[in-house]
Amino acid sequence: MALRCAVVLASTNSSSQRMGPLVVNFLRTRLEDRGVEVELVDPIVSEQGFLLELLKKPRSFPFPPGTEPPALGRLRQQLQRCDCFCLAAPEAEGEQPEVVAELMPRLGFEVFGYKPWGICAYSAFAQRLPSSALREALSKLGALTVPEA
Repeated sequence: MALRCAVVLASTNSSSQRMGPLVVNFLRTRLEDRGVEVELVDPIVSEQGFLLELLKKPRSFPFPPGTEPPALGRLRQQLQRCDCFCLAAPEAEGEQPEVVAELMPRLGFEVFGYKPWGICAYSAFAQRLPSSALREALSKLGALTVPEA
């Protein structure tokens, strides 16, 4: 049985010059070369952009039973099947990307708790700050972040 990893893109930039998909494709190729099954989550593409629209609405945390949008339920099921995660996040000057701050708490501990996360923070500048802010945010969800290798 192969390891299943979700590669989550934390960029909500919808410009035609998105760097995130290049980073995600690199991660996907590297993981698949090692025999890992990869699930991709891109808030702009996944569920026909529903996740991006969900980020624009005020957070109702958590959704009362039976009121969760179907697209969010499908994402929850997709992520619950994963053994580990990799977050590809743009440098955000020490801030958390919307995907981490708004979308992930809607899914919560039952999806991310006690599962390992790798963080790939990309930037035009070499900085360590993005990954440290992300590590703190993910730990609040019960995720186990992998130290720098």
